[in-house]
Amino acid sequence: MKKIVIVASGTKGDVQPAVALSSYLRKKNYDVLICGGLNIRELAEEHDCPFIPVGEDNEKFVARAPDPSQQPIRATKALTNYVINEMKLQFEYLPQIAKDTDLILSVTFGLGGATVAELLNKPYGYIGFCPQILPSDEHPALFVKSHRHSKFTNRLSWVFHKKLFNFSYRAFINENRKRFALAPVSDCWDHVIGNRVLLACDQEYSMVPSDVKQQCYQTGYLSIAQESDMDDRLMTFIDSGAAPIYIGFGSMTASEPGKTTKIVTEAAKLANQRLVLASGWANLGADNLNQHSCYVVGKISHNFLFPKMAAVIHHGGSGTVATAARAGKPQMIVPHMTDQFYFAEQVPKTGVATQSIWRKHLTPQNLAAAIRRLVKDQELKYNSEVLRNKLLNHDSFKLAEKHIREHFMD
Repeated sequence: MKKIVIVASGTKGDVQPAVALSSYLRKKNYDVLICGGLNIRELAEEHDCPFIPVGEDNEKFVARAPDPSQQPIRATKALTNYVINEMKLQFEYLPQIAKDTDLILSVTFGLGGATVAELLNKPYGYIGFCPQILPSDEHPALFVKSHRHSKFTNRLSWVFHKKLFNFSYRAFINENRKRFALAPVSDCWDHVIGNRVLLACDQEYSMVPSDVKQQCYQTGYLSIAQESDMDDRLMTFIDSGAAPIYIGFGSMTASEPGKTTKIVTEAAKLANQRLVLASGWANLGADNLNQHSCYVVGKISHNFLFPKMAAVIHHGGSGTVATAARAGKPQMIVPHMTDQFYFAEQVPKTGVATQSIWRKHLTPQNLAAAIRRLVKDQELKYNSEVLRNKLLNHDSFKLAEKHIREHFMD
């Protein structure tokens, strides 16, 4: 039986595909162990995946971290300290945990996995959810919001990104590599990403550029199995009129949640459209009582909710993009950070989404105009159904297992 250790650290959206993959591989007779933050434990246990806590609860970190839109320097410093602490724990515990494994895979902040794999002389791979993690002239580095720069500018952004990443983490990584009697690394980004990447996103709206030097194996999104958690009151609201729209920004926080709530609820009223509003980590709708035209939900399964919506407006996380696409619903992305701007640029090109509106530009008026188009544009609806059928006929898990067996476990 082949053994795999997955080093998973990050938000719910980061770790769900890792748990989904682990669950599938175990059914195919692989011995899979997940190591990561405490926020993974409940999900791993729910899907019968062995789990060892190695890291902090990411959701608790996000809750206490400074708002990057208001305090970017403090937020960056807090994230750097969080990532270093994650790697510190990974360097301490992974060598023993993974000593008998056949493969180490890392997810998001599982950045210590590359060094530990080298220490143990084990194959290594990184699981990504967006091609933008891969240096290329075709897209900018993750910190750049606009995706309409020249190739030269994109190249410069990657030079700056790598310098900043090295400044933040190289000394710590090389200090531990010295302790392990390993040679120092000069390019920490390429080191932690590695030479082989399992890219768990759909090529219909996220193709890998031809100039990427890593060996990339694109599977399609790895959606986790869920049970419906929609209660009777929500179902009654959905069934009491025309299909509502969904608006939610997932794990994105907001310095003024009341202001954001007002923008989206006023927009729905202007568009004369019923609304399911997800409170998310920003706690939207906290003071908004459920009414005949608006229903506020907390944590809920998108797999069951989205197919009942007329359209989906969201922050652009890779998992939410994929789930809306599989529901066959028109969507619009309101990007807040990092790869959300990548999807905000790419998804509308497929004809299933309106042009995106950045969070800082969002108003009741422009959001209402977008809502009207989302629910009335027949071409958007048709394209969304076509994309849905393509994705539902594609087995991402079967392809992921094939790539792992043929290209990673050597």
